[in-house]
Amino acid sequence: MDINYEGPRTRKKMGCFFSYCLPTRLTTLPDLQRVPVGRSGVQTLEERLIPTRANARRIIFIGDVHGCIRSLHELLKSCSWDETRDHVVFVGDLVAKGPRSLEVLDYVTALRHRKACTIIRGNHDDKLLRWYLLLQSLTDPHNHLQEINAASLPPDLKPGDEHRRIAASLKEEHVNMLEALPYVIRIPLTERPTRLLVEAKFNEYIVVHAGLLPGERLEAHSRWVVTHMREIRRGKASDGKDTRKGPNRDRFWWASIYSAQKGRSCVVYGHDASRLLRIGQEARLVRGLDTKCYAGNKLTALVVDIAEGETLVQVDYCG
Repeated sequence: MDINYEGPRTRKKMGCFFSYCLPTRLTTLPDLQRVPVGRSGVQTLEERLIPTRANARRIIFIGDVHGCIRSLHELLKSCSWDETRDHVVFVGDLVAKGPRSLEVLDYVTALRHRKACTIIRGNHDDKLLRWYLLLQSLTDPHNHLQEINAASLPPDLKPGDEHRRIAASLKEEHVNMLEALPYVIRIPLTERPTRLLVEAKFNEYIVVHAGLLPGERLEAHSRWVVTHMREIRRGKASDGKDTRKGPNRDRFWWASIYSAQKGRSCVVYGHDASRLLRIGQEARLVRGLDTKCYAGNKLTALVVDIAEGETLVQVDYCG
């Protein structure tokens, strides 16, 4: 499918549904494997939000929420979250699978409006937007029960997707927020945290939903790679769902290869729920936080405080 991205727009006085201000709008459903992240997809956290000993600020990285709003509230409480000193960074996939996606969007949209959080775009967030755009082309975009010809859909969209139901109920502020989300956030550190979960030398955190290819410039990554990749198979990014037979030596966890490089960045990511919490010597430069909360497991946060170091906080699933 062809791709057409529009650049920055200003509010129009016309009655068009898309007349509100968005930094980037998808005018057709994109082929994420071909579209690069680009410079606009990579952002750097504001300097005032970066923790130092002097400002005593903290960053709270939170794994895939997937509609589990009650678990999110409990996790923030367990982190002793204080909006005046803490900045929350979500690694993506706010929606789907869990029970309360719209409530999560309401809550996180309000947080972002107060500049209390930063959110990375995940594959389920992207899928929700793709369904939203598709529904706008139908006679009644708010009716998720309309008949849709499955053969006319892109390969990653199915008529029975729960994203379709959620998309039919999205508010304008949800769409504004979701379409503005970056694919990558850089958090440069001026001071080293006192204690790390795994000893490693790095001078910044890079936050991405799925992963990074070793040696690839951030802006050169495709949007599919940073939202879907789990493995590197036969030298190419893979989502790990390839069931074709082949020797295991042709399949590698991207994080182990990344950590073997002489890098100076620690990647915080989610997405790979099959591996759950992955922090160890074989992957010393990554912090994998997707612990499959929606399935009755735990929701995980990584709290970074320069004086106290890195701390993991987890809560059990509670809806």
